Amino acid sequence: MDSQTAQTPRKPPGTVAIILLGVALLTLSLGLYQWYELYEMRTSGASPLCDLSENLDCTAVWTSPLATAVHRYTGLPFAAWGVAWGGMVFILALQLTRRQGRQIPADDIVLALRLVTGGGGLLSLGLLIYSITLGVFCPTCLLFYVFVAVSVYLAFARLHPEQPAWSRAALHDLGLLLIIVAVLLYPGLQTPKQDLASATLAKIIESSPNHGDVDLSQDPLAKFLRDLEPQVQQIVSDARAVYRTARVIESPVDIARVISGNPQAPVHLIDWVDIRCPHCRNLDEALNEIRGVTPNTSWTEESRHFPLDSECNASVSRSDGSGVACLSAKLLICLAGSPQGKLVRTTLFNEQRKLSMARVWTIAAEDQTQRASLEKCVTSPETIATLRRDIELANRHGIEGTPLVVINGRQAPAFPPFIFAMIIAAGDSNAAGFQTLPPPRPEVLAR
Repeated sequence: MDSQTAQTPRKPPGTVAIILLGVALLTLSLGLYQWYELYEMRTSGASPLCDLSENLDCTAVWTSPLATAVHRYTGLPFAAWGVAWGGMVFILALQLTRRQGRQIPADDIVLALRLVTGGGGLLSLGLLIYSITLGVFCPTCLLFYVFVAVSVYLAFARLHPEQPAWSRAALHDLGLLLIIVAVLLYPGLQTPKQDLASATLAKIIESSPNHGDVDLSQDPLAKFLRDLEPQVQQIVSDARAVYRTARVIESPVDIARVISGNPQAPVHLIDWVDIRCPHCRNLDEALNEIRGVTPNTSWTEESRHFPLDSECNASVSRSDGSGVACLSAKLLICLAGSPQGKLVRTTLFNEQRKLSMARVWTIAAEDQTQRASLEKCVTSPETIATLRRDIELANRHGIEGTPLVVINGRQAPAFPPFIFAMIIAAGDSNAAGFQTLPPPRPEVLAR
């Protein structure tokens, strides 16, 4: 040992292994949380808690082409691979700790840790660059990359193998990886590769006679539900159970806010949206498809607004500072009842990720005369009062995020197959066709 080494004392290797164990546990917990949030997003349409803004949006990263391809071709989503990586580091760090405690050489384990952490570091760097090209970042992914970086530092800077047993280390890692992937593969395959709501819309078309209007007199509800995948049937059953326990808040049809349908229809659907909410856009697309295969007299859709911006909504605590959500809501209130209103709404949804105040005005107002009229309406006390009433009614229904859907006065899960089933059933959640569904899960009934 030279004098320079003697003057630079290092932490005992055992301490490094313990720190690695802790980092691995944090990584495992984070990966499992991401996996849970992904599953909830896929099955119920719930927005992950890490959807913070336009540029900090887990959903956009998890549904990116690369993430979709990884899940399709490997059977495991990104989050599951994060769990696998954390599991490998944890097991290797545990093996290192045990060998050190028994004073057994552990060069192969140290090199195995270097291979795993080094590979994780390179992949994390590549994914970070990919996020930069997308222009959007997943906050929990960024935290994961930090954990990986700490592991890389510990494995390469604080652990020092004496023997270069690389082949043995590589075989050790390969065997460990195969075991972990085998354990995770079944839940990975059970995790939907895309939002089940969107994946099921094609079945809505298939279940309607001749791809035309649904003949409600033939009660196609049971057929539609039987044709769904078992996983989707379960979600519809859970959604029905949640709907049946929701309290009823009477709200007469506001003809001025109707987007489509007959105000006298047996199903009165109200949706609250934020124009920059991806799930709101997905719901809008699904409702458009449902509208195309159901009679105009079977349901009516009424549009209301819940902008996720504290600038005009005191119920939320955050604001992105752009003013786009508030302006869009007020403009759509001003355009309610006009043919232009629905076109503007669809265009705003289609361009939601690149909207600015200037672009919103360009979409809504074709000329200066029209813009002057809309500017007056947007700032009018009547429009502000209408938006406030929208927000108040959403709060009475216990809104937790957008979109919020209410069918015949009861809050309903924003799950298109369930919405379509309720339309077929003419709003009767006790319709006989629902008996084809499996029982709702106990944890849903316990909520």
